[in-house]
Amino acid sequence: MQLMVRKKRSLFARIMRRIPLPVFALALGLAVGGMAWMVVDRVQSRALSEIFDQALTGMLEQAARESLIRFDEHRQSFEFQARLLANHRLMAAYLEPLIWSSQEPFTRRHYRGEAPAWLPRGRIWRDVAQPSHLILADSAGGLREVYSPIGEPLPTGLLDDPALYLEASRQRAFLTKIGDQPFMLVSEPIEDSFYYPMGLSL
Repeated sequence: MQLMVRKKRSLFARIMRRIPLPVFALALGLAVGGMAWMVVDRVQSRALSEIFDQALTGMLEQAARESLIRFDEHRQSFEFQARLLANHRLMAAYLEPLIWSSQEPFTRRHYRGEAPAWLPRGRIWRDVAQPSHLILADSAGGLREVYSPIGEPLPTGLLDDPALYLEASRQRAFLTKIGDQPFMLVSEPIEDSFYYPMGLSL
């Protein structure tokens, strides 16, 4: 056994003596450098991955916060417009001569190609929000008047149970789906010039 070990050592020694020292140093340097590079690369890759994940998470959180702020501002603009419309003097003056009885049948009025008399003129309300529909409803939830600034028909789902949507959106923005389309609904109480409650604007 010892003889075999001595033979292997002598063979290794003869091989090493035949290799020039610069070549041996270069090979050893490359081997050590390669092992060091593998270790450093693994650690560096892990560190870079963690830095990237943290940066991506921060960007996503920032984008989510900005989107939430924009959505909240959009919601508030609809609430402000609903209050502006419901409390405008044109609304009170328009409602003063009307009598809406829930006991009598009525014909719903659709405005096509013309703005209703209760809608404020100018750009004040237009700069606040851009609703697809403006609706006047009586106290029982009957949809009396409908106006679409963009010319869209009234969603059929809203006609099935308008009182439900009116109550859910009373004085606050209510996000829901009517049919397959998302809608943001806001309703405000409306009164005539003598502060008699007439119903809701939606």
